[in-house]
Amino acid sequence: MIVVQIHRDGAMDEIEVEEVTDVVLHQCSKSQGEEHIRQLYEWYYGGSVVSCYGWYDGEAGFENKHELPPSGHSKFLEEDSSTILLFGDIFLCLSERNGDKAAQDFDISMCGEFYHKVLGGFDDCDSLESEEEEANPSDLEFIVEDDDGNVVVAELGSDEEDDDGKVEVAELSDEEDDEEDYEDDEDDEDDEDDEDDEDDEDDGEDGDSLNYDDTVLSADDSLYGEGDGVL
Repeated sequence: MIVVQIHRDGAMDEIEVEEVTDVVLHQCSKSQGEEHIRQLYEWYYGGSVVSCYGWYDGEAGFENKHELPPSGHSKFLEEDSSTILLFGDIFLCLSERNGDKAAQDFDISMCGEFYHKVLGGFDDCDSLESEEEEANPSDLEFIVEDDDGNVVVAELGSDEEDDDGKVEVAELSDEEDDEEDYEDDEDDEDDEDDEDDEDDEDDGEDGDSLNYDDTVLSADDSLYGEGDGVL
């Protein structure tokens, strides 16, 4: 059967053994710790069990740089499997979960899938994607001013993003500026016309209040009253 051997520098190899025992794995090791190799941790993996063999004690300089997955079950070690310091080579093996515990092949590819599952890789990927979607809406626009005081329009999450993920800010064109100025002038002229019309209406009302006939003297009217003479 195939088992995974992890060297002190973290490099992995697939080795084939007749059976998984302390004696066989000790003979296959290239670096050891103190005393004999032992089964240190177990993880339930579907209908199987992943077992770790190695040394938990040793001399300085023989530490194994590899980090095991967390929450491994041990019959005698109290430290978590992800924090314990091991020495010499580490062996990872696979066996059935039933009473027979028949050994199975366990290669590097299967080992990678096991680590990914134990570390919750799929959940991490899903959560990161959802956060990116919430943080980058595709229809959000905003208007700002640049350092020169020019009005610019920027859009988040659009096709205008460059290779670095930065939003490209596009300045308003001269035609757009002219159109806005023209609209402002038209609004001012309309306001002035409205004021002139109001003044004309007021003058008309004042003129209508005067009776023209009352201001014109008839032929029979006299500039002087009765009894007055001409000087």
